[in-house]
Amino acid sequence: MGDEDREQKAIALFERVLREGTGGEAAERLDDLMGIASHDLRSPLANIRSYAGMILAGRGAPLDPRVKRAAQVIAKNADRGLRQIDDLVDLIRAEAGLLDLEPPSLPTIEVLRLAFEEARPSAVEKEIVLTWAAPDGLLAETVDADKMRRSLRALLDEGIRRTPPGGEVRLVAESRAEELYLAVEDAGPRPSLEETTRAFDWEEQALASRRLGVGVSLALCQAVARAHGGRTGMAPRDPTGAVWYIALPR
Repeated sequence: MGDEDREQKAIALFERVLREGTGGEAAERLDDLMGIASHDLRSPLANIRSYAGMILAGRGAPLDPRVKRAAQVIAKNADRGLRQIDDLVDLIRAEAGLLDLEPPSLPTIEVLRLAFEEARPSAVEKEIVLTWAAPDGLLAETVDADKMRRSLRALLDEGIRRTPPGGEVRLVAESRAEELYLAVEDAGPRPSLEETTRAFDWEEQALASRRLGVGVSLALCQAVARAHGGRTGMAPRDPTGAVWYIALPR
């Protein structure tokens, strides 16, 4: 099937979903549509990312610094685009009740470590101190490792975005009596009540930041927590900063 045929099929499926809603067969069609959209949107970016990686990993004479920097920027933006596509597709699935959780494949502490390492380059670039603390033996029985990693990454990215250079962002985890508590503490401005109530509203976040990715990633974080039977929140810290958290039942 050519690109034009795929686009026409996607448009037709989307129109039928809009007419018929998202229950029953319509839900299956929406899921098919999201698969098509994900493939068509990801493929060009994945190719761009692959070729940028080949340039950076190439052997032979050292790259001109300007070429190297350009390839790094290309790779970074391709990675960001791929993440945003994955988050948007999964958010649409979640809002249609189609978000499936995968069986856990990693200990929760490893999920935290992966999210932390993914966020580290952004913190270094902004000259922010990034730290984490978690006890051994965190429960992992009910955690979808990939979706929870992406959710924690969304909180870390938001904490880094809000924190001024030289500040600290902390990723913390606690095993409480009835909850597994995962949180990001930032050193940004102390949020107002209005900001805390709309923190995971993707439309409000996108309009406030003028960036779609911010709102979508946070809204997906909330959807993932709810799919696990948990909850999310944002609260002010004293004297400044905010804490973004995911609380999952144990």
